[in-house]
Amino acid sequence: MRPPPRRVSVVFGSFLLLGACAEGGKQDRVESEVRITADHHMYGFKAEQAFPRFPIEPQDLQVEDGVLGFNDESRWTLDGQPGSRYELAKTGALVFRVPNGRNPDLVFQGGYGLSGDTGLFFFADTVKPKVGLFFGARIIRAAADVTGDFHAFSLLVITRGAVADPDNVARAFAGSLTTDASGAVTAGEARESTGHNLTLTGNLRSFNDGSVEVGLSLDHATARTPRAFTAAATVTQSQPVTTSVILGHETADNDAAGMIALVRKRDGRANLADLAGEYWVGILTVFPNPSNAGTEGSYGTLTISDTGGWRIDARDSTTTYRLSGTLEIDADGAMRLTNNATREEWRGAFDQDYKTIVFVDHDLTGTSASRPELNFFFALRKDAE
Repeated sequence: MRPPPRRVSVVFGSFLLLGACAEGGKQDRVESEVRITADHHMYGFKAEQAFPRFPIEPQDLQVEDGVLGFNDESRWTLDGQPGSRYELAKTGALVFRVPNGRNPDLVFQGGYGLSGDTGLFFFADTVKPKVGLFFGARIIRAAADVTGDFHAFSLLVITRGAVADPDNVARAFAGSLTTDASGAVTAGEARESTGHNLTLTGNLRSFNDGSVEVGLSLDHATARTPRAFTAAATVTQSQPVTTSVILGHETADNDAAGMIALVRKRDGRANLADLAGEYWVGILTVFPNPSNAGTEGSYGTLTISDTGGWRIDARDSTTTYRLSGTLEIDADGAMRLTNNATREEWRGAFDQDYKTIVFVDHDLTGTSASRPELNFFFALRKDAE
């Protein structure tokens, strides 16, 4: 698809850890066009560009979370500890600066959901040697509504895989689930990059700060795999107001670490012309060849046309690249995207307000056998200048 780039402790968020393994990424400082005062649940996943071993060990992965605060002086904190500055443009373009000792701040690029005031954000760590993606949701002082129908997407790195196989390096899935009033999953299905059709069971549990525990079992004919995710929810701006997008990560407690997103299914109406436009996009990539495995983070723009085309222009830690293809949408917000270069079919979803898009590359069939890849995409609509 593009030129390749060349943890047993799991690390949780501290602004010192965010940049502990990074150099470079410097940029001239500018003042924010938009300043906000809000706290956010933050989740991050990063890892070496080239994994040092197979099987992958938990210490090869860096998983972070915490409460990320932004204030109207263009500064941020993490779990109450002072950090550095953020710069937020009217379009939602986000520059996130991380202290780097006596050196200039490290710079991570991303986006904030100003269009529709979603309170969602992301930034990509593209500063070597550990790279990845951070995202999250503004804290809402209420329990999320976890009842109903959701699209579900995930990308996980597998630790301690016994057999040298791409499926034991990383796995991605796309599917859907339905929960009852207690949050129990009453129906669920997904297609995994392993080729398995999964049955999803489990439970979603919400808390009064907008956080959500997502416990899922990913089952197929010969295996049952439990997964435990910590996540947070945001709400729709359209009426009726309800939980819209749930974002989080798996913390390596179950021999895997990575990201998950749930998008509430739409009300049964969808218009491609309303979805069309430009979005900020963050990308987490895992290369699952056991002898050439690694990770990459990217940021850029996603453009969707009203005729059913899409294009991504992005930068990772090494290069710039472009992906393009076609897409189809369903009334419940489901998306099917075809990559022109590989002819792979990816699956995704967009929210009720046409502000947030999630999709995954969960198909290994069209990529290089020596450097296959799986991708997780998270996009926020650009706001008008």
